[in-house]
Amino acid sequence: MSHRAGGASLRRALALAVGVVLALLIAASAFAAIKVGSPKNDRIVGTPKQDDLRGLEGDDRLIGRGGNDLLIGGPGSDVLRGGRRHDQADYRDVGDDVLVDLRRGVAIGGGRDELVSVRSASGGPGDDALRGNRQDNTLIGHGGRDRLVGRGGRDHIVAFEGRDVVRAGPGRDHVSSASGSRTAVDCGPGFDSVSAERGDRLENCERVTR
Repeated sequence: MSHRAGGASLRRALALAVGVVLALLIAASAFAAIKVGSPKNDRIVGTPKQDDLRGLEGDDRLIGRGGNDLLIGGPGSDVLRGGRRHDQADYRDVGDDVLVDLRRGVAIGGGRDELVSVRSASGGPGDDALRGNRQDNTLIGHGGRDRLVGRGGRDHIVAFEGRDVVRAGPGRDHVSSASGSRTAVDCGPGFDSVSAERGDRLENCERVTR
């Protein structure tokens, strides 16, 4: 790879990282409430707006109500209940491999969680498997060799470090691949777009940006 190509790849990676950080900062500033539980079994209820709900230890019950809520159950077997908006189950702090299946409504890793009306999921540093449903899902792999499956809907799938495998499924999906991840992407049926790197392997993707 030439220095020019390497520099372009680095700029794209930095742009993606900055974009993710800015999105997180904007989301954090927009939270109407940040509620944190205890080491015991807690019931944490959000507001009608966008909330950050964290259960910590124990078998907790997190209820998001309205808004695009961030639901972090923590260790234990928790119930994460979203609402009508785009709620996300977040497992970035789980060291084990995580399995999240939004269609079945279950997440396994650091406990066994029940997911109700949750449309998005974020994995951790392990080798995770994140699976969507027929709705418009957002799946974020983070570290490890992840397997990200969108199924139906207009999904946004983000692959970070590790040789991830992405199967976007039916629908008008968008896949983002971080620099150096060597992601294998099958966009599937529908008019799909992907932001990829030179080492990525792409199939059935109509619009490609490198």
